[in-house]
Amino acid sequence: KMDFFTDADGLPQGFYSHAFKDSRGTLWFCSKEHDKLYYFEKGATHGKSIAEHPVMNSLKNVGVKSIYEDSHHRLWIGLNSFGVSMFDPSTGYFETWWNNDKDPDRRPGDYIASMAEDSTGVIWAGSRLGLYSYNFNEKKWIHHTEKNGFYNTKASCIQVDALNRLWIGTSKGLVMMDTTRLHSRLF
Repeated sequence: KMDFFTDADGLPQGFYSHAFKDSRGTLWFCSKEHDKLYYFEKGATHGKSIAEHPVMNSLKNVGVKSIYEDSHHRLWIGLNSFGVSMFDPSTGYFETWWNNDKDPDRRPGDYIASMAEDSTGVIWAGSRLGLYSYNFNEKKWIHHTEKNGFYNTKASCIQVDALNRLWIGTSKGLVMMDTTRLHSRLF
């Protein structure tokens, strides 16, 4: 028998683009409908809307495409048409980088479909505007294009392999970016 969650369970029916379980056991569900991001804390039988979250409630009207947890247990939230948010549950720190920011160091693209972290701690985000990276030491986003070793194309999924190479699903095919991040190969 299959049971369906409803509004009464804290998870309304609709289209969900991503499901994720973080290291604390919280289940996250991303949607472009209703309140956009829902979560079930470990052991909970009822879900909550992001509108109920004590810190991230500003995302209640923003569609969410993806969610990722980095090696420091920070949550990265890929937004539909808006950018990226990051939440550190251990400190309560929350920041959003909007795609319309006038400062290019603060623009991570839009419609963030996938994120990953490489072995140096750099966060990579794939969007319909291409590939972006965020370096905590430099505190800026970089848009990767032909000028800096990447095909300027939509990036829909990202994985980092054991050699720290990036594998990126794009609108032109599968791309592998080498460890120097200066060269990429289209397969």
